[in-house]
Amino acid sequence: MEIYGPLAKAMIDGKAVIFDEFTALPKEQMVFIKGVFNAKVGDRINIVGNGIVEIAPGFQMIFTANLKSEKNPERQDLPPEIAREFEQNNLEVKYTKPDEAYDIMLSRLLNRDGSIDMSFYDLNTTLPNLCKVMSEIQESYTNETDKEVARRAGVMDASGKVYSLKKFVMTQGSVEAILSSWLIEKQTGRQERSFAEFLDERFKTALTFKEYSKEDRVLVAKILASKGFLLTLDPKELDLPEDIFRLNAIKAIRGEDAVTELQKESGEVKHLTLKEVAMLDPFGKRAEILKGQAEALLGDEETEKGDDFSKNLRKKLKGKSRKNQEALNPESIKTEFSSFLIETYKIWSISDEEIKNAVIRPEIIDPKTEDYKARQNDVDVSKFGEFTLNPDTQGLDFEALKDKIFIPDLSSLIGRPLSEVAKYRNPSHPF
Repeated sequence: MEIYGPLAKAMIDGKAVIFDEFTALPKEQMVFIKGVFNAKVGDRINIVGNGIVEIAPGFQMIFTANLKSEKNPERQDLPPEIAREFEQNNLEVKYTKPDEAYDIMLSRLLNRDGSIDMSFYDLNTTLPNLCKVMSEIQESYTNETDKEVARRAGVMDASGKVYSLKKFVMTQGSVEAILSSWLIEKQTGRQERSFAEFLDERFKTALTFKEYSKEDRVLVAKILASKGFLLTLDPKELDLPEDIFRLNAIKAIRGEDAVTELQKESGEVKHLTLKEVAMLDPFGKRAEILKGQAEALLGDEETEKGDDFSKNLRKKLKGKSRKNQEALNPESIKTEFSSFLIETYKIWSISDEEIKNAVIRPEIIDPKTEDYKARQNDVDVSKFGEFTLNPDTQGLDFEALKDKIFIPDLSSLIGRPLSEVAKYRNPSHPF
C-alpha cells in the first residue's frame, strides 16, 4: 500500500494543493517546487518519497505567503527564479472591510435555523464598533496610524508624527477565537454576563499579554476605549495608564451609571429570525444597494430623459437616502425621541424619579413579525423606556403625507385585547 503526500495525491487525483505560508519554507524546498511549475497534464514527475507520478487534469497549486518585510523579517526572500513565476500570477489579499467583517461575525453567531440570540444594542452598536476597532488596528499595523485616530488616541506629537503598531494586530482570526469562546460559554450554560462584559474580559487577556510592547498595548487600548469598549474594566487590571478611559464617550456622557446601563442594554437578549437578521444594516450597505438600483432604474440625474415625475424623484433620492440611513440609527432615534418621551411621561403623571431612571432604548422591528400577545404580557418595570418603531416609517415627512394617511375603522375591535388591535390590518388596504 502506497501512502502519497499532499502534492503527489493532488497530482494523481487532479485536485488543487495549497502551500500555506510558502515563504516560511527553506529556499531549497522552494526551488524543488519550481520544477513542477512548467509541468503539464500527462507529464510524469518524480516526487521524492513517492516516486514517479503522472499529472491528472485539474491539478493546480495555490500558494499563500506573508512576504518578507519590516513586520515579517523572519520570512524567506523569494529567489528571483521563483519570484518570476508569481509575477503574473499573484493576488494581494487585504484585510476584510468592516461591513464584510460584520456579516462574517453574524454568520458565526447564527443558530442552526438561521436565527440569532443577541441584544439589539450588541447587533447595532457593539459588533459594528468591534469591526471599526479591528479596521483601525489593522490600518495602524500595516501602514501609518490614521491621523484622526492618532489625534483622538493622543499618539501624535507636535510635528504631526504618529506612533503605529509594531506587533499587535487584530484579525478576523482573532475575532473568530473570541466568538468561539462566547459560543462555548453559551452552550455550556455558564453564561452569567452580557456579551459586552465578555468582550471586555477577552480584551483584557490580549492587553495584558506582555509579548506586545507597552506602546502597542496603550494605543490598542485607546482605540478600544474610543469605541466604547473596556468600560467594565479597571485601568489597574490592565497595568496601563488611567487616561486611556478618558476617551470613552459612553463613560463621559453617562457617568457612574454607564456600566449598569451597558450591562442592561447588552443583556437584553432577543431572538431574531433569519428575516430580521437580514434586515440588520448598521453600515447602511443595503440602503446603498437599494439606492443604486433605484438610480439605475431612473437613469442619471443630469439626463434630460424621462418625465417630470422621474426627474423630481431622481433629485430627491440623493438627499432622502442619507436621511433614511440616519433615521434607522438607534442612537439618532434615541436623541430625537428622548425629549418627546419625557414630556409624554409627564402627561401620563409618571413621577420624576421614574422618568429619571427610565432607560430610553429604541428597537427597530418589522411590525408584521412582532408577537404582540407576548409584548402585552411583558410587564417588566425595569424595561421602562423601551419602545419599538417600524423601520418603514422612519424618515417619512408626515406633514407632506397628511392627505394620504389612511385611518382604519376600528369600531369592530372595541373591547378586544390591545394585542389584537395592534395586530389589526385592513385586508382591503395595503398600508
